Amino acid sequence: MCYKPTKAARSPYGICSGQTPPQYLMNNGQPPPTRLFTATKTLPPNYLPAGAINLATNKALQLGLSLGSVILFVLFGLGFMGLIARLRPDLGSISVTFGLIEMLFVLLMLVLTTFIVVWLHEAIHGFCFWLFTRSRPHYGFKGLYAYAAAPDWYLSRLPYAITGAAPLILMTLLGLLIATVAPALAMPLLIYALSLNAAGAIGDMFVVAWIAVSPKGALFRDHGDALERFRPGA
Repeated sequence: MCYKPTKAARSPYGICSGQTPPQYLMNNGQPPPTRLFTATKTLPPNYLPAGAINLATNKALQLGLSLGSVILFVLFGLGFMGLIARLRPDLGSISVTFGLIEMLFVLLMLVLTTFIVVWLHEAIHGFCFWLFTRSRPHYGFKGLYAYAAAPDWYLSRLPYAITGAAPLILMTLLGLLIATVAPALAMPLLIYALSLNAAGAIGDMFVVAWIAVSPKGALFRDHGDALERFRPGA
């Protein structure tokens, strides 16, 4: 396993190795995409398009993911409530009385929490892209969707799957860790943040599942609202 690449390891072809030995290079000087960690700006000449996920043009998929995220938000909310109740049996029940000022404050905190969750979620995606490519990722919004992308790079299955799943895993673990020490009044907001992040990751998990069933050696290019897949030709 590799935890921290050295300066010699910072090549665009993988984070866990230095310069690729000549015997492992293809005719065009690129490392074979069957390596676990492949990131290249040049698509190998024998690679062919093998499908794409495009939220900009596939409105049915966009609607399905949006509706699914609403359902998951409720389910994750119930799940995190039960889990935190087990982690913090000392909390008991929480009773709060709201006036107009308190209600406005709660709404402000919900908006702020939403912004923080979205920002942190995409920042983790972007950090993973940087980790595998050593290039600054692209950030943006398309409609209601925020995104981080690396449109100039082709990534193999494992680094892209890690990039897709990282925000869900890391932010969930961080939130549950905070839940062990946070005061009782912070729990509703924490549960909201955990549920929002998990439900918002429905698109990431859809992509990770698609990558998992992709052909061996496939490469992927992310445009933010579209993901292209390429496979080795005959």
